[in-house]
Amino acid sequence: MRKTILKFIIVLSVLSCGDDPVCVIPPCAFPVAILVTVHAGTSQGVVVGAFVKAAGYGDIPCAGGSASPCLVSGYAGTYQLDVGAPGFQTVHRTVEVTGHSAGCGTCAQVDTQRIDVALVPAT
Repeated sequence: MRKTILKFIIVLSVLSCGDDPVCVIPPCAFPVAILVTVHAGTSQGVVVGAFVKAAGYGDIPCAGGSASPCLVSGYAGTYQLDVGAPGFQTVHRTVEVTGHSAGCGTCAQVDTQRIDVALVPAT
């Protein structure tokens, strides 16, 4: 079973290189398109339970700490983000990520966008 899966992956890699039969796409890490830092607008403090929602993704949880970083993985394109947390108003952001597609034998490159979001308490 394992050999069959491996052969399938290799065939897909060769086929996805276009007309070049020698080209094999290496396994590439999914690039970080957007790094969102979330904090409380009034105190600059930690926001517990912060999340990012992006079209085509489920909720993306954020790590805790002095700020709550959230990583949105993806490729170049326009992202519609909703950033929020329990007890806070949700903020909408549109983020344009630039980069270029991979050539034969290389991984896609993106220019990671960094945004800072200050959440205000819900009223």
